[in-house]
Amino acid sequence: MRFADIDNFSHEWKLDDLPWDAVTPVNMGNEHPEGLDENLVNAISSRALPPSIEGQPKAKAAVVAFLYLYMILAHGDERYVHCASNDRYHLIANTRPSFNFTSRSTLPIGAGLGSSASFSACAATTILLLHQRISVPPLPRPTRLPHEGNPGHIHISHQGRRAIAPNVAEEVNRWAFVAEKILHGNPSGVDNSVAVFGGALAYTRAGFGKKSGMDPIQGFVML
Repeated sequence: MRFADIDNFSHEWKLDDLPWDAVTPVNMGNEHPEGLDENLVNAISSRALPPSIEGQPKAKAAVVAFLYLYMILAHGDERYVHCASNDRYHLIANTRPSFNFTSRSTLPIGAGLGSSASFSACAATTILLLHQRISVPPLPRPTRLPHEGNPGHIHISHQGRRAIAPNVAEEVNRWAFVAEKILHGNPSGVDNSVAVFGGALAYTRAGFGKKSGMDPIQGFVML
């Protein structure tokens, strides 16, 4: 893991050394409980972090958030293969894939401009793809075929606001919100929603007979 713009943090783990005994898995298709698993947060903080990170508070929070998502989505995610000779399924792997993750930011860190929400959205997308919980849809057929000296053209509809399918965006956003809870404690969810869905959102906090929620703001600005 390397966070070049967050205290220039870099570290490598042996996956078997992570505190897997503290994980309560969230299986495919299930949503994360409303509250964080404090047992897992504490296990990561006390057993998985390098001593040098104590002087790097921003990197520490980002690492805990990332490992939390990685472990809770990986644990219990098993793969089986069907054996035709005895008509049984056999476990072939517990999926705890190893990988390199590098995060860069063009937003100022800790300036209130949504850098943590952007990080949460990127981390959630990466881990969901890694554990095959979401997939990127195939590219559509080209609207103009490539030929000599011309690369061709593919048109991708953003549906007005979204560059990825709504169900994929919603899954990413749910897990980005989990990461935001680790980073900020009690976030509204609006920052990660803007980072995932784009555009402008109006957020309403519950109270005075109103339900909490977010609605897209439509319109344009005259310059």
